[in-house]
Amino acid sequence: MFRSIDAYRGESPLAAWIYGIARNTVNHRIRRAAARRRQLARAQRELLRAGVATPPGTPEDALQLQRSLERIGACLASVSGWQAEAFALRHLEDLPIEEIARRTSRSRAAVRSSLYRVKASLIAALGPRAANPERSRAAAQPSAPSAAQSAAAGSHSAGSRGARRPM
Repeated sequence: MFRSIDAYRGESPLAAWIYGIARNTVNHRIRRAAARRRQLARAQRELLRAGVATPPGTPEDALQLQRSLERIGACLASVSGWQAEAFALRHLEDLPIEEIARRTSRSRAAVRSSLYRVKASLIAALGPRAANPERSRAAAQPSAPSAAQSAAAGSHSAGSRGARRPM
């Protein structure tokens, strides 16, 4: 409003002019939110069309997946429209950075920076397991002790307590 005070011509009361600016601002935000919802819905449809199916699992797995999808949707809705579009173009359509920069009218550096920020935001929203799911799976599975761990455990057996090794 203060940025456009110079545009006020005095043809209507100041309150009406301010109301018009507020109305236009609210309408703009409503349109942007609707566009984001349409964009997310389109991305979900494309994922389904591409054959990305949920793996069979327990009801707990399905619930965790649903919650993760909700967090992803909220995260993508929290970034600007062009950033969400850049993320979708890169990770759903597998477009190169140069093409995304051309389509969004942004520099390659801006696209790269935006993709990094969106990914960091998604990782924060989903937790550390989202950063490296393979490592998370490996950490969740119990592993057999290594040979070094077995040897170390054997050297601390009851028979060797207190005994010193010669140097």
